[in-house]
Amino acid sequence: MSKKKKLRGAFVSALSLSMALSSMGAVSAQSVNDVKGHWAEQQIDSWIANGSLNGYQDGSVKPNSAITRAEFIVLVNRLFEFSETASADFKDLSPSNWAYNDVAKALKAGYVKGYSDNTFQPSSNVSRQEAASMISSVLGLDPSNSEGIKQFKDAGKIPAWSQGSIAAVIEKGIMKGYPDGTFQAQKQLTRAEAIVLIDSALNNRTVAKETLSIDTPGTYGSAQETKVVNGDVIINVAGVTLENYEIKGDLLLASGIGSGDVTIKNVKVHGTTNVEGGGENSIHFVDSVLVNVLVNKKYGTVRLVAEGTTTAQKVIVQSSAKLEENELKGEGFTDIELAKELPANARIQLNGKFDDVDVFSASVTVQLQRGSIQDVKVDATAANNTIQISAGAQVVNLVLNAISKILGASNITTVTLNSGSQNSAFDVRPSNVQGDQKGSIVVNTPSSTTTASSGESSSGGSSSGGSSGGSTGGLINQGKPTGLSSKEVTEVGHDGKITGVTSAMEYRLKGSANWTTVAGTEVTGLAAGTYEVRYAAKAGYNAGAAVEVVVEAYVAPELENQDAPTGLDSTAVTAAGNDGTITGVTDAMEYRLKDSNNAWTAVTGTEITELVAGTYEVRYAAKTGHNAGSVEEVTVAAYVAPDTTVTKMQENSDLNTGAVSFNWSSINGIGSKDKLENTNGSSYNYYSDGAYIALQLTDAEGNVLPFNDVLSEITLQTNNGTVDTIPDSNREKADFGIEGFEQYKTVLAQPIGGNSLFYGLRQSNGVAHTVGFEAGAKRTINLTVKAKESAVVGTYTITIFTAQQGTEFKSQGEALKYTVEVQAPNQDQKAPEGLNSTAVTATGNDGTITGVTDEMEYRLQGASDWTKVTAESTTITGLASGTYEVRYAAKTGYNAGSVEEVTVVAYVTE
Repeated sequence: MSKKKKLRGAFVSALSLSMALSSMGAVSAQSVNDVKGHWAEQQIDSWIANGSLNGYQDGSVKPNSAITRAEFIVLVNRLFEFSETASADFKDLSPSNWAYNDVAKALKAGYVKGYSDNTFQPSSNVSRQEAASMISSVLGLDPSNSEGIKQFKDAGKIPAWSQGSIAAVIEKGIMKGYPDGTFQAQKQLTRAEAIVLIDSALNNRTVAKETLSIDTPGTYGSAQETKVVNGDVIINVAGVTLENYEIKGDLLLASGIGSGDVTIKNVKVHGTTNVEGGGENSIHFVDSVLVNVLVNKKYGTVRLVAEGTTTAQKVIVQSSAKLEENELKGEGFTDIELAKELPANARIQLNGKFDDVDVFSASVTVQLQRGSIQDVKVDATAANNTIQISAGAQVVNLVLNAISKILGASNITTVTLNSGSQNSAFDVRPSNVQGDQKGSIVVNTPSSTTTASSGESSSGGSSSGGSSGGSTGGLINQGKPTGLSSKEVTEVGHDGKITGVTSAMEYRLKGSANWTTVAGTEVTGLAAGTYEVRYAAKAGYNAGAAVEVVVEAYVAPELENQDAPTGLDSTAVTAAGNDGTITGVTDAMEYRLKDSNNAWTAVTGTEITELVAGTYEVRYAAKTGHNAGSVEEVTVAAYVAPDTTVTKMQENSDLNTGAVSFNWSSINGIGSKDKLENTNGSSYNYYSDGAYIALQLTDAEGNVLPFNDVLSEITLQTNNGTVDTIPDSNREKADFGIEGFEQYKTVLAQPIGGNSLFYGLRQSNGVAHTVGFEAGAKRTINLTVKAKESAVVGTYTITIFTAQQGTEFKSQGEALKYTVEVQAPNQDQKAPEGLNSTAVTATGNDGTITGVTDEMEYRLQGASDWTKVTAESTTITGLASGTYEVRYAAKTGYNAGSVEEVTVVAYVTE
């Protein structure tokens, strides 16, 4: 009997292609060996061996011949799998040209252009610098730094347009110079150089790896379009159908699937398919292509079903599993390896046609319930395994290298017993036994007890009462039931069952007196325990011999611990007080304020918002099979008000340092009618019974504020001394009809603590706190203030009134008003990064500095003046050689930044 699946052809590299282009034939390069001893012999032989390269009609390769632009482009397109096209409208390239489609692909990929005369010149030979430019573009290399070409003697001969690309491929080791120290940019590229160049480019190709995580049930993909994932796909929930995907990385069917179902339909997986979740009806592979499948579910049995054209080259089993092929048109599960990691007493059930089953595990049970296996090989380290072959199933070749127990041996074509397998037990002697231990076979009666730790298990059959043949008292004895299976109890506690029964049978819990008649094809609602099943007595027949079937008890899975979250961050609370955030979270997490003993709050989205200042605990929430995770503490910082300062008090004056001046005139001397006059001519008259200056602070909306909300210092200074506040003991409370003035006594006791300030301007009760004003005197009074560090940035107004003692407020003209702007101090800026330069050429003034922005300024080191970088420019041009200083220019709220020095190298002649 031949194997059903091992008609596999040799694997051909996806990069394989023929160089049978315009002038090259399709004859193997074996008849004329013109690459022997060539410097590129290894790469050329490799391409020939894997079918990537064919030679000319005479069998030669001609490695030192030139390669055309069209030939080079065809190779690049095929090897880098460029397939989309753009318009290729060149006057020397018609749509009928053999290279037209590949030129269109190269244009779409963006690594070639035409010439200025609207030609493409497909038959022109490729120069080394053109090849460097194309490969640099294909790989997305950075051409901004041309320093790498300075190592070559002929660097001065390399045109400016190709310098950056050549330097980029040199830096990556993709191209090299010649032994004489030159690069020879204009030299034609040879076929050998093209092969080595493309080989090296492929090795340097970086494909951004992505990961698709599926955490919500549903159908992903459609039959109309194939989606490509350049990375891994993780399915962590049941109820998912993944359809029409190509996965460049691995497929993980994670433990979050639990015992649920997942369908993989028309999916190609380039990496490993890892099965860590699923139940007894669980994972369906339909019309899919898999390379390696690794089964490692921590608890319970998982069932894998191959359907349609599905092919899986190898399945490595590390936990109890059931592998089935259903309505299969493809190869299905080809080779099965029962790994040494399989725990003792694990059970593997096979239904289908398999090529190879290699057993490296010990003390497990392998059941072939239907179908066939071509070759079963038990390793020398895999002792004490049981292999059960059901009626109708078949094993062609069984090779034992360790002691084993075989049930259903009559269904094996050939058994080979090698050293280490002596005394292996068989239920019947096989018809064809080979090997040096063939004489050591032990033939035993199979066990009568059946257990199933997970999934289903088959029963043997030995009597627990009565015999299996003959008759007693004229009644015929019935045989034992066969083909019975059981399913373990779950956490519910009374949902175990026995399958394979018929209504002609009866059962009881072992040790019980009464039998219960079976109804249907299974017995359900069972608690854990050992049950006896037999054929019930009927007319002419005794009750049959009983078979024991064990319904296993539920074993609660050991919950896994989860690590603490990583990558969390926070933003501080602002003046609002409850707008802090924690970022980097997921909806699998929960949080609470530390030491609050509050309930945990589930996270919604990728950040936690509206937080007050404090330390928070964040962890992964408990989920099926997992405890809640370890805690990560994240601190949301409290609001810290910015440092502030008064920057000005009135435009067009000398008051921008925080001081304001106004004039006081005494017309007739102290005790007479006096006048307060400002520079705008407004004045206030008052009489000899007392006069005061009153100050009031308002915000931009006109709200009266306590001075100590904004100011830490306030001083009135004249050319004759400081103006004192009026002592509380010398004045009664007065109300001048201005908001805040009713706080008179409080104000005087604590001047900065109220909504207004009062200052005396004359002698009062003999207390020397006044300013001396003689007749005709004129005094200048300076007001100086300093903002508090905690002041809110904004614009405020200080209003200055004059008032008479008592209740009368005298005002003639407008009050004096001065503006106070509180701003945060300037912040420093760091030095620029990512700057680079190009050397001066023979011209002498064509050096450049790159990587700049129009927020920067520069100067030659030692110069005094700075020059602003041109708007929207990224390069400073027209520079002589020398060392330049570059920094971010000063701007609103920011000082000029730190300096970065950049050297423009002088021109060096060869």
